Amino acid sequence: MSHSTPRHSRAELDALDKAVLVELILRLEGQTAKNSQNSSQPPSSDGLKKPAPKSERGASEKKSGRQAGHEGHTLDAVAAPDALVVHPVTSCAHCAADLQAVEVCSVEKRQVFDLPEVALRVTEHRSERKRCPTCGQTSQAAFPMAVTQPTQYGPRIRAQFIPLARTAAVLHDLYGQAVSQATIVAAVVEAAQAVRAVTEAVRACLVDALRRSFA
Repeated sequence: MSHSTPRHSRAELDALDKAVLVELILRLEGQTAKNSQNSSQPPSSDGLKKPAPKSERGASEKKSGRQAGHEGHTLDAVAAPDALVVHPVTSCAHCAADLQAVEVCSVEKRQVFDLPEVALRVTEHRSERKRCPTCGQTSQAAFPMAVTQPTQYGPRIRAQFIPLARTAAVLHDLYGQAVSQATIVAAVVEAAQAVRAVTEAVRACLVDALRRSFA
């Protein structure tokens, strides 16, 4: 038994919320994606959108992986590494003699390429106050507009906030910092307000597309 997408009047479309609109779009996409190969529809219903034929190319005689004679690529050492770790020789590996005062005759170098450790960086903003020797009044420098609290999270870490408990766990694992769910909710609300105009424009486009599809 087939399930067709119900028709809605324009007034009904205007009253639909975002969740219902998304569901209707997914249903439409599901119907248009059906063809004779993934459903019970006959091949004649495919029209111009027939699935691409399967490749008739035979199996290659070449083995998978790197081919003989192919020039490979190696990880080249850098002349100025970001960090240097020296492993000293303190005693002879053969007779156990003390070698701490002996001059190094040569070194062997090995370089490890890796991502830097992720750590939370704290920036303290200090607003100066000065008393004017002329009038005796105190003046204070202004903080940046985004710095409003004695302690707060910056824009880069707030941009990584994703739903609540999972977000708090991810941030704790990455940065070792416990973030409350209330802080995450506040960041989401702030981001939603910043993109409200774009969200409304997208919703209008969805409503218009649904109107056209049901017209």
